[in-house]
Amino acid sequence: MKYRTLAATLASAALILAACGNQEENKQSKNEDTKQSQSDNNEQTKKESNTTDSKTQSNDHSTSKKDNHQKKPVKDVAQLQTNEKVALALFAPQKHHNAVTANELLNHSYTMSRMGSPSEEQIAIDTYHLEKIPAEFTGAPQDMVFYHAKESTGHFGTIIGVSDHQVLVSGTQGERRYQEIVDNGDLHDLNELNQKYGDESQLQQVANMISINDAAQGTSSSSQAQTESSNDSTSSDSSSDSDSGETVTRDNVIDKVEEYEGHTLDTSTYTYKEPEQMGDGRWGFSILDKSGDLAGSYIVNSDGSVEKYDAGGERE
Repeated sequence: MKYRTLAATLASAALILAACGNQEENKQSKNEDTKQSQSDNNEQTKKESNTTDSKTQSNDHSTSKKDNHQKKPVKDVAQLQTNEKVALALFAPQKHHNAVTANELLNHSYTMSRMGSPSEEQIAIDTYHLEKIPAEFTGAPQDMVFYHAKESTGHFGTIIGVSDHQVLVSGTQGERRYQEIVDNGDLHDLNELNQKYGDESQLQQVANMISINDAAQGTSSSSQAQTESSNDSTSSDSSSDSDSGETVTRDNVIDKVEEYEGHTLDTSTYTYKEPEQMGDGRWGFSILDKSGDLAGSYIVNSDGSVEKYDAGGERE
């Protein structure tokens, strides 16, 4: 009886040990499967990450190549003609509408603001005429050549200065200090202009629409036909002035105003800016009080008639 009980006990113990062994094997197998799964997941994540990085690097390289291509100028600055330098500057944004823009040239129409008029006027344009003027600006760079634009965008003169490294686009009502016209306009670095706009597909088209009359050299940066057109237009203007009587010039503008007022101008109370000829042939200059604030202005038409405006631009 004791042997039977002992045998049963041993048998039970063997069964229990076997069950425990199986559970341990199953647990170990599950742990190994989990580790293998985690390893596989990590390997897959690593592959996906490498693939993504590779694509990103490829896209960055492609974008970089595209950007470099887009910003590559057609010419070096040293190869640019004067009309091409001016064209680059006309593509750049202007703080004030001091000059006809590249888009306006391409659209063959520009906006002009007339003194005393509440609305702007659209004027047709096929050629932008620039005429060289003496370097009368105190403090100007020695290598900068100045041009006056025949087509004015407002009641002021458009001044464009060109040097080997810079282009200035500004407006003036008689200022004679270089820093003043810089403050009134936009001074551009040619290398920066060329980097931004040197690959413009329509750059040469704009340049060809700019006629530069360089009297000192007797040359033009655009076609002979454009120069002849400019000369014909100038001749026509002169004829018109002659037909109307005495030609209005810088020398007699003040005389015309004093005839209009019936007395000499009061220089003890006001400062009168230097007269400037506008794009349409008229002459104008502003009046400042002793504090430097605008007090009014005069415009002398080509027929000698005078228009006077108050500080708000209203005709008196």
